[in-house]
Amino acid sequence: MTRNVLRWLATIWIIALIAGSLMPSQTKATLGLVGTRPPNLEHRVVHFVGFGIGELLLLFLATNRRQEASRVIGVVSLGLGLELTQYFVLSARYFEWWDVRDDVIGIVTALLLVDITRACKWIST
Repeated sequence: MTRNVLRWLATIWIIALIAGSLMPSQTKATLGLVGTRPPNLEHRVVHFVGFGIGELLLLFLATNRRQEASRVIGVVSLGLGLELTQYFVLSARYFEWWDVRDDVIGIVTALLLVDITRACKWIST
């Protein structure tokens, strides 16, 4: 897969994350994605997979550790920013810290997968 294709996929994925996070509450309810206290499993998986895959796509584009770190900080900031927007701008009933937690778990999992893959390649050469 070329870097241009990967860049397009990452862009589309991030736009979908933003659109999905900011969609109207009725649409989220129809899809079963409205946050509950505590969050249901489907809601948690959506956050874990959504942000994990987004991070993975961006990490594939990184060429050094500094770029990896900036991408991790950027995606964590995106997740936090989206939750703050939902709470302060879209008037959510409560701030969903557990969504930020699940986002970060997905992001860290993606980072670990990339590091393990690179370590395995380094060992085999």
